[in-house]
Amino acid sequence: MIKKDTLWKAIIEDFFKDFLMFFYPGKIDEIDFSKGFDFLDKEFDQIRMDVDANKRYADKLVKVYLKNGKEYWILIHIEVQGYYDKFFAKRMFIYFYRILDKYGVPINALAIFTDDNPEFHPKEYNLNLWNTHLNYSFDTYKVSEKKAEDFDRCLKNPFAIVMKTAWAALQEKEKGVEVDFLNLSLGLARDLMKQGFPRDKTERLLNFIGHYVYLQKPEEKRIFEEELEILTKPRKNMGILEAIREELRQQAVEEGHAAGLEKGWAEGKELGHEQGIEQGIEQGIEQGIEQGLSVGKSKAYAKIIAKSIMLGLDKSTLATLLDLKEDALPDFITRLVKSGYLTEQQIEKCTFL
Repeated sequence: MIKKDTLWKAIIEDFFKDFLMFFYPGKIDEIDFSKGFDFLDKEFDQIRMDVDANKRYADKLVKVYLKNGKEYWILIHIEVQGYYDKFFAKRMFIYFYRILDKYGVPINALAIFTDDNPEFHPKEYNLNLWNTHLNYSFDTYKVSEKKAEDFDRCLKNPFAIVMKTAWAALQEKEKGVEVDFLNLSLGLARDLMKQGFPRDKTERLLNFIGHYVYLQKPEEKRIFEEELEILTKPRKNMGILEAIREELRQQAVEEGHAAGLEKGWAEGKELGHEQGIEQGIEQGIEQGIEQGLSVGKSKAYAKIIAKSIMLGLDKSTLATLLDLKEDALPDFITRLVKSGYLTEQQIEKCTFL
């Protein structure tokens, strides 16, 4: 099981532009994205080496360049906190003044709380003695205080799916009831698939979901991994519909050639000699390939339909995927069932038949 602080560090680094757009949409126009970002992990390790050294945190210290024509840069301090810590605000302040002392630059701090304690949400650190007062406040984001619609409004941003994953993983603790984590994971994957992100982003997000929402049963892991295979199989960069179309086409070709080859061997053997066998194979493939492709395509269509129904794709999306008109889809599925390519169990969750 991969530790969650490791998952957070990796996903923040992989999707940092999307991270900024999710948490700081009003500041995006000030950032010069062409210069990229500098992740100062080693520098930050030196700053915090004696602050709760035995505890694990998902901290990231990042240099972001602005569009001001100068070599001006800021540091954004990110804290992902997954448990109660009464010294948390003080620790945030210690990081702040050490970073300020070392770099002498403006600092923005954000704490993301992924715990399930409704009483834990520190936002500032205060010191007062006589006429001397210190108030250090920082941005916070409490995952458990959000609702599903808070993420659903901005699913075009992949980091919204990251945050929804963290929120969904808390639901069992929040509601005090058992949660079907397999369907929860597949639901998150379904949200992701509908967005049509590039393959590399899709693959990384699906792996984050698969490890963050931990599936304990081997059978659940197997089912989830089978669904991931549709998107994580290496292929050219393409949207999800194009990717599945390509897989369907490849399956049809492979199964069609197999059918043609089998027919070729049968006809070749009837010729009764070595040269005849070779000719028979060639002729058989030519004659059998059309029929074989038809069989192969039907099998491939059936596999994609079964997968799509399990993942909850709507009628319009599935029809587009198969290059069919929506009103022709129910009859097409019914014919595949009657022909034995699909079973009643595979389509029982279909909502448009």
